[in-house]
Amino acid sequence: MGVVETLLLRPFAERPYRAGEASGGPGWHMVDLEVSRDFWEDSERDQIEVVWDQYEDKARRLAGVLDGRHGAHRVVALAPYFERGMEGEDVPEPFDDLSNFVVRLHVWTIGDRWLGVGVGQYDKELPIQLVAVTGAGPGPGAEPGTRAATGSENAGQG
Repeated sequence: MGVVETLLLRPFAERPYRAGEASGGPGWHMVDLEVSRDFWEDSERDQIEVVWDQYEDKARRLAGVLDGRHGAHRVVALAPYFERGMEGEDVPEPFDDLSNFVVRLHVWTIGDRWLGVGVGQYDKELPIQLVAVTGAGPGPGAEPGTRAATGSENAGQG
């Protein structure tokens, strides 16, 4: 929880950076809260759904704690950002990278920043990630071409 709260206080970098499990740039920060093992062996592929469900459960529990601190969250689908990028449009960070592996985010608006928590996977062989991201401004779902999802919507695997 301390890492998540720290994201809300950390000044934004002037230039893009990547340091260990953290990355960021002007107006945003992202950090891996937890990363699973990879799934390169065919015998491990049947475990992806089990691990995915565990990470989704962790995200829901974290969202419950954050709801208690920051009020109710909204769930935002990131597919519109992904689709815009695939159509050749410029998609601002962190949404360009984030939409390539996270399907939806639990999002809070906190003062002049937004905070998101989500689960993603770049490809079926790669680790599943529980990530936290924060940015300046209104956050995902507030730009044209995006939509907020309902909390009951199922997340697909990235």
